[in-house]
Amino acid sequence: MPKEAVNFIQQVKKLPNSKIEGVYSHFASSEEDQNYTNWQLNNFNWVLEKLEKSNIKIPFKHFACSAAALVESKAHFNLIRLGLGLYGLWPSRQTKKIALKNILG
Repeated sequence: MPKEAVNFIQQVKKLPNSKIEGVYSHFASSEEDQNYTNWQLNNFNWVLEKLEKSNIKIPFKHFACSAAALVESKAHFNLIRLGLGLYGLWPSRQTKKIALKNILG
């Protein structure tokens, strides 16, 4: 959960000889459910904001799988994880429909 994630990262940051290089999460249903995807993204952004306010700067952030990389640009951050997209495949018919709608209007 978001609050637990912030607390956990703050505790890890205090450990000697540790350096936090990255943070990520995974969308449960970015291929199908845009409302839930947005909810997850809002929670992830909340965690990042809390960490920044705690003076914890994490250089690498990612959330987007192939589907989210195609349909949700706010989830790109500075890395994305390609799965099926690496092979030129659509993650789902719904992803293709959403992506083409975003491109074509």
